[in-house]
Amino acid sequence: STEEIEFENNDQPHSTESILEKLGRLNHQTEHKESSFGNTYQNSSFGQSNLFKSKADLQIENLAGMIYLVKDNSVTEKRYFLNMNIVLEDILKKLQTKEHIQTLPLLISEPFKFEKITNEAELLLELNKMGLEIERLDEHTLVLRSIPEIFEEIDYTNLTKTIIEHFIVNNDLTGVSFSNLKFDQRFVFEQINAYGLSGLLELHSLKSFKEKDLLKIFYAKK
Repeated sequence: STEEIEFENNDQPHSTESILEKLGRLNHQTEHKESSFGNTYQNSSFGQSNLFKSKADLQIENLAGMIYLVKDNSVTEKRYFLNMNIVLEDILKKLQTKEHIQTLPLLISEPFKFEKITNEAELLLELNKMGLEIERLDEHTLVLRSIPEIFEEIDYTNLTKTIIEHFIVNNDLTGVSFSNLKFDQRFVFEQINAYGLSGLLELHSLKSFKEKDLLKIFYAKK
């Protein structure tokens, strides 16, 4: 069963900021129930499944940052909160252990400012194993040469900078925040298809909700 969120007793509706904050909390709670869909995420592949045959099966809307509202129109018209930060972190961790990564050489290499650091060679080697080919251009600049194909449609330059900055401090990808990234609904749709709803539930990146859950948040009532 899903853990209940505690709300303050207050008959007045909360501000938009407060509502979004609580939506984020609701999204992070663990969903233990299995989805009615049988499709599960395949560890060895990022390819799309046939779970949703078209984007018309889903309604996807960005609520705030990396939190998306997903409505499944194909069968049940269920609604979910999706945390794409968790999905993106999981993709990167799988890239770290994936033997054969399909990469995409950039027609125009992407330079970005980044001061030289200690042990940089080891860091760039680790990123290269993930499909991010990066070279040092000068003392102040790195250049991105190729990326994993899965990141073709997102802001891969900011993605790369975020990964490097997180690695420098933490030496791994756990807890990395991609709140500054922007990507279109097609990327979100493709990842929902790749993982399947049950796979996203198991990853704890997806949270189903009902109208009563929203009423609790809006009116701050149990």
